[in-house]
Amino acid sequence: MEIQKEDNLFYLGDSYDPYAKIEFVIIKNILTINHTEVDSRYSGMGIGRKLVKEVVDYARANKLYVKPICSFAVAEFNKHPEYQDLLSK
Repeated sequence: MEIQKEDNLFYLGDSYDPYAKIEFVIIKNILTINHTEVDSRYSGMGIGRKLVKEVVDYARANKLYVKPICSFAVAEFNKHPEYQDLLSK
């Protein structure tokens, strides 16, 4: 299971029809997570969590702050105190 990246998207599967994805936009130094989606056939496998972690790693590597908007990303940030330093003010 290798996570792929396109412009504003990390995904698993085919880029035209991924079975899991996390969508974001970057404006200035803030990466806003707008949407996380995992096909129901793959739910419960921790894929959403891995996608959020991929975004966190990307933000750290690129010195970006993160603004989670989608409910799943918000929940992941609440569960992981080690992500708190990335939250946009």
